[in-house]
Amino acid sequence: MFGILRSGESEEEEEQEENDHSITNREMELKVRECNDMVTQVNNCGWSEYKLPDDPSYGQVNMLYDDLSRLYDKVSDNRPHDHEERRKIMNAIQAVMELRDMYHIYTYEGVENP
Repeated sequence: MFGILRSGESEEEEEQEENDHSITNREMELKVRECNDMVTQVNNCGWSEYKLPDDPSYGQVNMLYDDLSRLYDKVSDNRPHDHEERRKIMNAIQAVMELRDMYHIYTYEGVENP
């Protein structure tokens, strides 16, 4: 009798893990799309920052964060009164930071390994 209950419990646990993994993947996809939308806005200001692939690595996310941070510093130094451009860059940086945080949380809590 315990074997039947354990079998049912493990199936439920597996289904829950699959569901959690599916939700996590969907959240990540939405966050990547948001990042790319923000990068598009930055690029509309005359820059050529690259967009993330559909399933970016943690290193690619970090690289985009570093590039956007350097761009923000460059614009701040050269055009300190261009608030609109800096706002767009800062929004993109914020979106990438949130994606980075998601990778960090899911990697260290064992939910997902990027």
